[in-house]
Amino acid sequence: MLPITARWSLARVSLSEFLIPSRLLTSGRHTVAVRDASAESNILAVFIEAQLTAAVAWAKDYHLVESQMLDSDPAGGTPLTVYVLLFPNDTRPQVFKTFDSKEMEAWLIGKPRGSVVHYDANGFLPRVLPAKLEALKASCQKKGVSFIESPVN
Repeated sequence: MLPITARWSLARVSLSEFLIPSRLLTSGRHTVAVRDASAESNILAVFIEAQLTAAVAWAKDYHLVESQMLDSDPAGGTPLTVYVLLFPNDTRPQVFKTFDSKEMEAWLIGKPRGSVVHYDANGFLPRVLPAKLEALKASCQKKGVSFIESPVN
């Protein structure tokens, strides 16, 4: 049996399971106290690579909001449904008129790895087909971006 230090040195630990502020995730060696009933020690030495620090620092939550352009049909028909991508830093939103357009997919999968896109559907509008939702979710997951459907309002 390997000593506990050798077993820890071979293991990979996901820091996403811990509530560590991103400002503390600097490059270098860190000592973290963890609770593990099966371990003889509750101290873990962690080495953080510079690229991991950048990924954690840039991953953010985004919102893809389903809405309508109320002035899009002056003849009194149904207003145009649009999908608005909102950024966490209040930069200019991106607006898409087709849910599964290549442009929308490119914007979503271009987000930093570890980012989360919350899809905020509108309960008063027709639902997007489940196959389209699943296809977009799969594209995001391939690039390390989570696509989560928020409860319908």
